[in-house]
Amino acid sequence: RAHADNYGLDPALLAAVAYTESKFDPNAKSAAGAIGLMQLLPSTAQGIADHTGGGNYRPSDLYDPEISIRYGAWYLRDLLDKYHDERLALAAYNAGQSNVDRWVKAGGAIGFPETRAYVARVEELKALVAEFKGLVDEIFVLPRKRNDHTLRSAWKLFRFARFLRKKGPWDLSILLPNSFGSALVFRLAGARLR
Repeated sequence: RAHADNYGLDPALLAAVAYTESKFDPNAKSAAGAIGLMQLLPSTAQGIADHTGGGNYRPSDLYDPEISIRYGAWYLRDLLDKYHDERLALAAYNAGQSNVDRWVKAGGAIGFPETRAYVARVEELKALVAEFKGLVDEIFVLPRKRNDHTLRSAWKLFRFARFLRKKGPWDLSILLPNSFGSALVFRLAGARLR
């Protein structure tokens, strides 16, 4: 959330991009060479580091969730500022700016079916996360290891909370330690679950 706030992003959008890109796996690596939670190419991350003063950047830094999210948030903000359109910014995050620039010149329609599906998936997840914005009062994530899967646990809890909301009023306080020794605490307001 801090990086979303720092770059003027909707936290729901940033979370939706992270989940769509990597399923919250900080060790994810694509066939194209994109790395980490936000699936940035090392060359893209180098450009971000150059703009943000990250003089000691190394490609392996992208496996660090904090750095990956910070760089991904910066990049998403940069794309939103360039295109002034969320769908086009998401398309550029997925397919690259040169493709989106070409599509804009040709009328603005996203040219790749897989990129259209990507944008639709991010928007769907953003709506789901935003739905829980009022439902989840506080989220504390206390990572102890770089390869922590706490974010994946968070997504499972979002889905579980959505299921519970359909079943009736609840007042839940859940503490879930995971195998890496971290803890994720959700406090769900019973009034918002009704």
